[in-house]
Amino acid sequence: MRIAFFSETFLPVHDGVGYVVDDLGRELQRQGHQVTLYTTRRPGQSREETRPGGMRVVRLRSVPMPRYALYRFAIFPYLRVFSRRLAHETDLIHVHTPFALGTTGLLAARRHHIPMIGTYHTDFRGMQASFHQDLWTRIFFPLGGFYSEGIYFRCDVTTAPTPEALSTLKSRFTKPPPGELVVVPNGVDTERFCPEARSPDWAARLGAKGKPLVTYLGRLTADKGVHRFLSALADLPADLPFLGVVGGSGVEEAAVDRRIQEDERLRGRVVAVGSVKDEEKPALLAQSRVFVLPSLADTSSVSTLEAMASGCACVVTDRGGPRQLVVDGRNALVVDPTAPSVIRVAVERLLRDPALAEGLGRAAREHVRAEGSTAHMALQFLEIYRRCLAKSGRVKGAPMDSSRARTVAPS
Repeated sequence: MRIAFFSETFLPVHDGVGYVVDDLGRELQRQGHQVTLYTTRRPGQSREETRPGGMRVVRLRSVPMPRYALYRFAIFPYLRVFSRRLAHETDLIHVHTPFALGTTGLLAARRHHIPMIGTYHTDFRGMQASFHQDLWTRIFFPLGGFYSEGIYFRCDVTTAPTPEALSTLKSRFTKPPPGELVVVPNGVDTERFCPEARSPDWAARLGAKGKPLVTYLGRLTADKGVHRFLSALADLPADLPFLGVVGGSGVEEAAVDRRIQEDERLRGRVVAVGSVKDEEKPALLAQSRVFVLPSLADTSSVSTLEAMASGCACVVTDRGGPRQLVVDGRNALVVDPTAPSVIRVAVERLLRDPALAEGLGRAAREHVRAEGSTAHMALQFLEIYRRCLAKSGRVKGAPMDSSRARTVAPS
């Protein structure tokens, strides 16, 4: 099968969409399929490359997103719509972001009569409340949400990583979409993310001196909750040993560094390590006792799945899709992300009770190995791909196993 991915977001941007696209592409290639990704090009990057595992990556000209230079928009990529190579080498199109490249994928699918699926990774409307409410914010997020929902409405099949995310998307449609809505959970590499990952030695690198690590790993933005994480750690008892770790980059990076230096409750107890290299992330999570996700508007959380696969005890938001990845008290602790005092209580509980933390981490690892692996995710997407192709008449496909991918009928 020959599959074309379209995504404005990809590595080296460290976010969930980029990791899912990379992991899914690698797993599909491993199973004998051909994947080409169309994404944005940054200064100094080549126009085309081959990822480990064989996925071909075509990078197109782009500009930084206003006020959020971590992300970029492709500059008029629509000539790809008329590409004979794309038409002749593509059986199916899979859109992962809904803007210029998502639109390109949609137009190419329509022009060449190629089946198309889209994955709803990001709730743009839900992110708005976490940004400064100026004119740009009040225009961009509603407009971006409206446009993205229009793309997903037109897909043959639209997937979302959790039932919560799918329900949110469905509620935004003014009428039932013509295509199907399907839940396909995100997956992570459970061989790479495992409790045995020990290189590099993060405790030694950070000078933890036997103190357990409490880790935040993700984009440094208001909606992800990095400042709520810091507030929770600042209120932990002064005699409780721990070392807080903030990993990631984003618009709040300077503010985070400044706060750690200026707040005596954080200075010497929390370190910011910047973006964590892909090859070093498994060891950081495996060596952390507690991982904290205090986000407000995630459709899922790849970083939480990675922490769970690593055997780390997780403190997880009760908002959005992430709450459906865990069971409170069984494989994680679920908290109100808007209340740093509640986050603090959960973190303190895990620091004072290593046996509880170990038990939650073990159960989390077992859960992800059973239901959250990259191979499991790829299998579900392949079933959807085959059904789309069979329906289109392009190639013979197999029926989708409803026990592996939950379809929500339009209503």
